[in-house]
Amino acid sequence: MVLNLTYSEYKAIVEFSPNMIWRSGLDANCDYFNETWLNFTGKKLNEEVGAGWLTRVHPDDMNFCMKTYLESFQIRKAFEMEYRLMRHDGLCVGLMIEGFHLRIRTENLPDKSVVVSM
Repeated sequence: MVLNLTYSEYKAIVEFSPNMIWRSGLDANCDYFNETWLNFTGKKLNEEVGAGWLTRVHPDDMNFCMKTYLESFQIRKAFEMEYRLMRHDGLCVGLMIEGFHLRIRTENLPDKSVVVSM
């Protein structure tokens, strides 16, 4: 059985997923964070886009995090990594994330990469 979901249904699934989901273009600049991410960090979308999210990464994890993240973009390969991210109350919480490159061919949208934090 094939179930075709509407855009609104997909958006609701992503926004209300218990997983933190974010997306970036192939330039590695983040351009989307779901509500779960924003609630966790206590930040607004405009504060997280680009490299804004990096201000929440624990300083001891920054080099490893950036190395893993950027290398995956260079080779367009899925990746996994663990790092600590500061929650809205200042507590650093360990995350295990999986990232993958999602290629969607449309006339008006460039390829994107999607990351899911577990």
